[in-house]
Amino acid sequence: MRGNVTDESLYIGRLMVDPDYRQQGLGKQLFYEIQARIPHNRAWFCTCKQILSTYEFYLRQGFKSYKSEEVGHGLTWVYMEKY
Repeated sequence: MRGNVTDESLYIGRLMVDPDYRQQGLGKQLFYEIQARIPHNRAWFCTCKQILSTYEFYLRQGFKSYKSEEVGHGLTWVYMEKY
């Protein structure tokens, strides 16, 4: 997991779980841990909307998309945030 805070906004750069360990709640634990350890007022990141497992994970965690852009070949880059 990677992230940093700028102007009280936590940017989640990357959260990955080895495929052999997925569906065990590890991603959720990592997500909660970084939020608890790094003070922030807002969390945000960007992802490809067509990668449904990632997109839906963050929707379940309370994130909302605030901007999207087509990046070609039927792919959409979506920016999501949570206050």
